[in-house]
Amino acid sequence: MISKPQKLDALTSLRFFAAAMIVVHHGHPVFGSMGLAESLPLDQGVSFFFVLSGFILAYNYPVLIGEADILAFLKARIARIWPAHLAAIALVAVLTMHLNVGRDSLSTAMFAAVANLFLFQSLIPIRKVFFAFNPVAWSISTELFFYFAFPLLMAKSFFDWRFKLGLLAAVVVLHLWFVAAWEIPYDSMTLKSASVDGLIYINPAVRVFEFFSGVLAYWGFIRLRLYVNYSAWVFTLLEIGGVALTLVVMYFTLHLPTFFTAQDNHFMQIVAFYLHKSGSFWVFALLIMVFAFAKGGLTKLLSLTPMILLGEISFALYLVHRTVLEWYQMNAVYFEHLPQWSIVMGYWLLALLIAYLLHKIVENPCRKLLIAFPKLTLTAVMKTLFAGQQGVYVMLMVAILTAMLNIHVFVNH
Repeated sequence: MISKPQKLDALTSLRFFAAAMIVVHHGHPVFGSMGLAESLPLDQGVSFFFVLSGFILAYNYPVLIGEADILAFLKARIARIWPAHLAAIALVAVLTMHLNVGRDSLSTAMFAAVANLFLFQSLIPIRKVFFAFNPVAWSISTELFFYFAFPLLMAKSFFDWRFKLGLLAAVVVLHLWFVAAWEIPYDSMTLKSASVDGLIYINPAVRVFEFFSGVLAYWGFIRLRLYVNYSAWVFTLLEIGGVALTLVVMYFTLHLPTFFTAQDNHFMQIVAFYLHKSGSFWVFALLIMVFAFAKGGLTKLLSLTPMILLGEISFALYLVHRTVLEWYQMNAVYFEHLPQWSIVMGYWLLALLIAYLLHKIVENPCRKLLIAFPKLTLTAVMKTLFAGQQGVYVMLMVAILTAMLNIHVFVNH
């Protein structure tokens, strides 16, 4: 039986900031970002998620003994992501009336459907597969790969951490070399062939290096906490310094790659692409280690109940924010008379509300049901999904979606 250690509330809250980076990144072409998107590589929020995931999983599952523990771990993780993933796809269909599969043959659409249903789309380096249905779900597919790799990464009998780190680093370098040597095109040039995005940015074999850096951060943390015993104000300074260092590193990973892209060398241009997408992973690991001690002033702020709630719904926010953004773009004419600040605020509030309801209606109860499966009765399922407050949440979600689909009625009246 796997026992769970004390929850790290500050790290839960940090998840919201990673999700917010992605929300602002995707909303920038529509709403702008007050200069944030021009100054920081906001899409590195995904990298932060990967590093944090490695740390949290290692913290919660420091030892996996035998087949039973590994199967329990995988069951818990799949139950965590799969129901919300399917619900988010349903929201795409309801709110946008399409599933991002284009107008190719039925066979290609069916393949994309199966890949997305079973979350292996990130293994297919073709845009029309890994960005089909709910485009942001590629990272959930990549995360699923990490779950299956996790027992091997944690196993002390399967080589030591230095060998694993070197092996994963070599995999990254080989992929960079391959796409450079074969001059693999970017997605902007093709939609049907393998792409740099698919082989570097999406590919779990490349991104697992970031995940493992989170595991290494955990191992470093459990050793340091035996010796580090600073006062609260020292940890507050460390936390502030960690945030400042993270912002500086992110700034340079956005602007330093211009040096590489200026070189007449395709490999260096691919390196620049990698740095832009993932170059801050190591400082993310350091930042997470600092906040894991939970002894500074910033940690106390992040441990407040509203911040924890935002962190808990961050996964759902990540899954639905782009769908809400696309719905807004489809209906922008109804909001053009409003000031920009109110539109942005409305978008955020709507995305957060839908994320909260998805968290309450699907993510939490379905996780419990899947973990309890097959020892379930129909009565227990119905009670978990619809009884009490659950019924209120479901009705509220139905009311919101109905209003969104009939926005023209409300505006015209």
